[in-house]
Amino acid sequence: AYRQATAPMTAFAWALCIGFYAAASTDVTHDNFQTVVAESEECWLLEFYSTMCGSCAEFEPTWHALEASDIGKSFKTGRVNIDENSGMQLAMALGVLETGIPSVRLFANEFSFDVDAPILTGDEALLDFS
Repeated sequence: AYRQATAPMTAFAWALCIGFYAAASTDVTHDNFQTVVAESEECWLLEFYSTMCGSCAEFEPTWHALEASDIGKSFKTGRVNIDENSGMQLAMALGVLETGIPSVRLFANEFSFDVDAPILTGDEALLDFS
């Protein structure tokens, strides 16, 4: 089981993941989370989203830009669709619904880091993912 880190995302947490490279996003569900993410020695960035969520739709191009960036290539990336029962079960188990969606979480070793610092999209996005 993952322990929620109480401190904000730190350089230490990012440093845990240096050297791992991501391909396309993997669909992650409650059914495969344990084998795909929890038992992995690699670091994972998971996006929790819903197809019925306007903010999630706005965030999607930013997520894809992040995946394609050098930052995104440092992690395995996955997406959790909470419209599906198994995705909702995972989101509830990890406490994602307490902060809302879209939500991005970092999983490193036995820790889960909430990287929900305000998610900005479009012209508001301050991060240069190139």
